[in-house]
Amino acid sequence: MRIRVVAPGAAVKEEEITAAAEVLEASGHVITFGAHTFQRHRYLAGRDELRLEDLRSAMTDKTVDAVWFARGGTGCMHLLPHVADWLAHKPIIGYSDNCSLLLQAWKLGGCAIHGPVFEEIVVGDAISQHAEDVLTLLSKGSAALHFSGLTPGGNLERVNVTGPALGGNLATLSSLAGTPWLPSMAGGIVLLEDVGEPFYRIERSLAQLRLCGALDGALAVVLGDFTNCPARGVLHTLEEIFAEHLNLLNIPIYCGAPFGHGQINRPWQLGRIATIKDSSLAWHD
Repeated sequence: MRIRVVAPGAAVKEEEITAAAEVLEASGHVITFGAHTFQRHRYLAGRDELRLEDLRSAMTDKTVDAVWFARGGTGCMHLLPHVADWLAHKPIIGYSDNCSLLLQAWKLGGCAIHGPVFEEIVVGDAISQHAEDVLTLLSKGSAALHFSGLTPGGNLERVNVTGPALGGNLATLSSLAGTPWLPSMAGGIVLLEDVGEPFYRIERSLAQLRLCGALDGALAVVLGDFTNCPARGVLHTLEEIFAEHLNLLNIPIYCGAPFGHGQINRPWQLGRIATIKDSSLAWHD
């Protein structure tokens, strides 16, 4: 597979990216980089116009099969006013701050895969299982993808639901509130994760999504990993905090999905139809 690595957000460490590329190339893949991938402007991977240029070039280059984001961090939403239909020309892979671009690619009809960023795909000298899952998803689709062992939360009645899988990083989604780039989650199964946010900020982000109407009509919310998110003396669990807000919207909640900033970050495709049944989330082809 011919993969272009671009950095639409935060600055990257060149040695981590090139090391990952070498491992993937040893497996027969062709890896190229955006012209400005290793630049730096403050904490960003170059100025906005240069990051946008790399993204547009990658998405319109006929010699590229998929575009893998180098890392998240911050800065991706700066590019949203300037993207167009070309963002749907080929699959993109990333998560965290990348979610703003993933959601826009889905809205434009493209293939947006929520999965590990490029700097995270190597464990030791081998491709991680989650990166292998991304490559399988790109080549074979989502039919075999499922998350099992979900735990129902809250006190709402559990029902089987089917709809597009949406969502991503909670802080990133809430930062899009009040902009044209936050889509409605109505009719969807909303997957959420986050990292480094104390409980009070997680609750504030959740309340913001609820109050702006983004969650109205959602079929269910599925929580992934909330990594290094300190309670800071709060006795309630995150599950209880989410349930308080989601009960107001009559949205059931499920916990324990294997994705996010923790050690397990299995990929899934935004907008792909999925079903929750018997504590399992499975995608359809």
